[in-house]
Amino acid sequence: SFARKKCELIITGCIFLCGLIVSSVLIYFAESGTGVETFKSIPRAFWWSIVTFTSVGYGDSYPLTNFGKIVASFSAIMGVGLHGLFIGIIGSAFIEGINKNER
Repeated sequence: SFARKKCELIITGCIFLCGLIVSSVLIYFAESGTGVETFKSIPRAFWWSIVTFTSVGYGDSYPLTNFGKIVASFSAIMGVGLHGLFIGIIGSAFIEGINKNER
């Protein structure tokens, strides 16, 4: 039943990746002038975005500017929302599998 959910998982993964890229670029431009090492390049900002999206949030770096804080807030909220999408898709596949086995 996971094979049936492959397209949904791929689409959600693509949304996740696009969100990471947009978040990384925005936080880089918002924070590049502050001197924080984490935001000195887009690849470094990408790591911060991954940590924020996955709700790990080490707390070792955080935005200082108001725009950076707005970007961080939306990144964290989007990460939680995407977790919900992934869990919903996987849960639906499990339920379909259980229903299929009961028949």
